[in-house]
Amino acid sequence: MHDSPDRCELCGGTAEAQNPLVPDEFYPGVQLHLHCLNSPAGVSWTRMRAQADPLYARYLSLITIGHQITCSACGSSERLSPKASGMGAGHWEASCRSCHRYRVLLNAYRGSTERELVDALANLAREFRLGVDPAGPLDRVEQLAAEADPRLAEETCSCGDRFSLAARPRCSSCQEVLLDSPFHITLVASAPVSAA
Repeated sequence: MHDSPDRCELCGGTAEAQNPLVPDEFYPGVQLHLHCLNSPAGVSWTRMRAQADPLYARYLSLITIGHQITCSACGSSERLSPKASGMGAGHWEASCRSCHRYRVLLNAYRGSTERELVDALANLAREFRLGVDPAGPLDRVEQLAAEADPRLAEETCSCGDRFSLAARPRCSSCQEVLLDSPFHITLVASAPVSAA
């Protein structure tokens, strides 16, 4: 690794206006040019790191949108996504406590109470991704959910159960929990549109 925090880990270059240095969330002090990160060398760097470091491999799977996973109960191929990612970073989804469905429950733009909850959940998700003490963030989400769930939308899921900030993503086939993470949702492909 490069000793200088203002240099790209891959090419050794400094930040450029059209090619900024992006800090690596997992490895403190490591930065890569955006172009280097997305290059074949960047993909290779990421793959080698994941093979050498199981915690980094776990981290990569937890940040991947549409991460493929096989249900341990029924063998169904499912896709998971981290919450509050991409264009929806100001929203927080809540999964159903009994099935694979979810709905947006929090909107950070509606007011300070929801913004504080989204920020607290995002910070706990970051701790969980980094894997220092995965049980700690899970316990704190359970506490947050116990306080916040009753105050949030009363809408029930089409299966009849309630949505919760602490609910885990479930298999769309058998409804078994796919991952012990309240920071992920199950992505389900839309039903095909029939021709008229």
